[in-house]
Amino acid sequence: MGTEVKVLMVGDEFPPDIGGVSTYTLSLCRAMSKMGVDVTLALPGRLRGTGFVPDGVDVRFLDGFTIPIVKRMFSARIAKGLRDLIRYGGFDVVHGQDIHSSMALFSIWYARRRKIPSAITCHTVEGSIRRWRPLYRLMMRTVRKATMVIGVSERAAETCARLGVPRWKVRVVPNGVDVNLFRPRNEEERRRIRTRYGLGGKIVFSAIRLNRRKGPFVLIEAFADVLKSVPDAMLVIAGTGQELPNLRRRVEELGVGSRVIFLGPRTNDEVAELMASADVFVLPSFFEAFPIALLEAMASGTPVVATRTEGALALVREGVNGLLVTQGEPRELAGAIVKVLTDEDLASRLRAEGAKTVERYTWERTARRVLEIYEEAALIGGQGRSVC
Repeated sequence: MGTEVKVLMVGDEFPPDIGGVSTYTLSLCRAMSKMGVDVTLALPGRLRGTGFVPDGVDVRFLDGFTIPIVKRMFSARIAKGLRDLIRYGGFDVVHGQDIHSSMALFSIWYARRRKIPSAITCHTVEGSIRRWRPLYRLMMRTVRKATMVIGVSERAAETCARLGVPRWKVRVVPNGVDVNLFRPRNEEERRRIRTRYGLGGKIVFSAIRLNRRKGPFVLIEAFADVLKSVPDAMLVIAGTGQELPNLRRRVEELGVGSRVIFLGPRTNDEVAELMASADVFVLPSFFEAFPIALLEAMASGTPVVATRTEGALALVREGVNGLLVTQGEPRELAGAIVKVLTDEDLASRLRAEGAKTVERYTWERTARRVLEIYEEAALIGGQGRSVC
């Protein structure tokens, strides 16, 4: 299959934003570019100057204000920029990232008007937009206009189908992991990384967006219990979000402020270093469709503890390549963390099995499968020609 295809990727999450959508967009663009695909990436202007422009990708920053509610609703100025880009860009396919992204949804709607094949990736179906029922109905009506819908897990695909997307147009393509970036480090490297960040003792690491859906309060409550069994433990959290002030306050109320570090947003390189230097990676989310962070931790040689979200259940085999706990249960979470920190035989087994798990997931494989879906989109869209 050839790769002479011109793709417009559209989204509103990108590094330094921490999260699966951000990682997916960056990694898929990189993988496609390396394969010779002509990729243009449309992002909101707020991300200009962040230094995360992937090599070989034409990045267009669309100026105009965004509203960090209902997944960053955006101004008419950004809408005009997207319209012009789609109308005059000569793209073979338009690919929106995240069904909750207003920019992605608008691009799908306008691509349909221009009779351009389109795809949208469903990273999760949970979110605050559910509370705005008229907007939720509008969102799903727009998703159904996409030529193809990609679910990052079987559950994500099934949910889209249940919400009215015809099952014949839904495909499952799991996320990948960059094994060149996320890799185990030797003891000297780990020591150097820890020194640079001022870390010591047993490191419990998490890289999450700081909102309630991601479970940071549960993690902090659990960590207070962890310290009773592992007093030299340190909790390190990379990421930012609207709950940061409340989390800082809660840490002080629990009396664990000296053992908790909020690092704020970090680059992928920094997250990879921190991941590899940690003793355990924790994902305390209430909802996950396909958590890339778990793959990244496994690739880094770091044992994982995660909540039993649908996405985690697709990746983690209990007691084999990770430990699973019930969402919203800090004591259960604390117990699992303590097990990993105090049982080196268990930690070693989890590392070894995690490395085997990662072998099945690469971004090149993901990119090739997505290109095949673009081909399907072109045929279904009645363009009368192949795009791949």
